[in-house]
Amino acid sequence: MQLQYLKGEIALKNSILGLERAILNVDNTILSLERSREDIQGSELSVENALIAVERSSHDVELSEDALEDTLIKAKIGGIITAKSFQEGEVITAGAVLFQIIDIKQVEIKIQLGEGDLPMISEGQAVVFTTPGYRDIEFSGIIERISWTA
Repeated sequence: MQLQYLKGEIALKNSILGLERAILNVDNTILSLERSREDIQGSELSVENALIAVERSSHDVELSEDALEDTLIKAKIGGIITAKSFQEGEVITAGAVLFQIIDIKQVEIKIQLGEGDLPMISEGQAVVFTTPGYRDIEFSGIIERISWTA
């Protein structure tokens, strides 16, 4: 009887230890669950922050595009662009020379005529001409001087 009592007591203590182990496992599982929930909340905050950063970046891009659309390049003189000093996509600094422009308000041109055409021109005569580089643009002018040497 004493032996059975001891066996029962040992079985009870083992059961109590098993129960305590199970309670510890439940507590650890609960802690792990809480940590996982905190990790999820942290991840959700990271996602929200990333979405806000994307939204800000998109807004910055829109502002930059608006600023680019509002960008105006003005020359100090009117004329024809004969050369550009930059490549597409290149960053341009303020004050940089972007174009070579010919002021067409007063341009001197020299032409060679055949001897048979000379009687058809005279000083003070109005002329209209084009150039090989600007075939679609008609320029007008006045003959100021005729030189008889080539």
